[in-house]
Amino acid sequence: MKRIKFNGSKFIIVFFIVFVIVGAANVLMSDGKMNTSEYVLSETQKDVVSRSETQPKIPVGGLLTSQLTDDNRVSLTAKLRYSGDENSAIKVIKDEMLDYQITKHESDEVVVPFQSDAPTVEEEVSPKDVIEGESELTEELDPGVYQIEVNVPIEYEGEKERFLFRIPVEVQP
Repeated sequence: MKRIKFNGSKFIIVFFIVFVIVGAANVLMSDGKMNTSEYVLSETQKDVVSRSETQPKIPVGGLLTSQLTDDNRVSLTAKLRYSGDENSAIKVIKDEMLDYQITKHESDEVVVPFQSDAPTVEEEVSPKDVIEGESELTEELDPGVYQIEVNVPIEYEGEKERFLFRIPVEVQP
């Protein structure tokens, strides 16, 4: 029998194959729902900043700050940063700039549905401006594991775009 010798190129090929298999297993185990937040919002991690899962091809970036309050509510604050070279305008949802839906993780039951608000207020922006929406406070959550999907729709130069965030939340009894 021949012995297989592992040189640098065979090691790289084997590593790549294992990497692909592990990645595929993670996607299959996630039930098709990926969280954009690296952390679970919980008693031990009460503040989380998330990047958008979708990044439109426009000079606007989105962030979402979420905080778990002492009365088991979640405070959501959207921020948009304009990185264009010239002054412009961005249409956003009035006041809080966001729309959210809360789903129970175990049963996929929608606890709070989207309100489907459309951008209505035009905000004037200059290069490197940051627009921050008012904090939106969810209803009180019962103990359990939830996923909050946050949609920040905008309109920029006639194009409708949206930023999507998914935040896992664990509420302790």
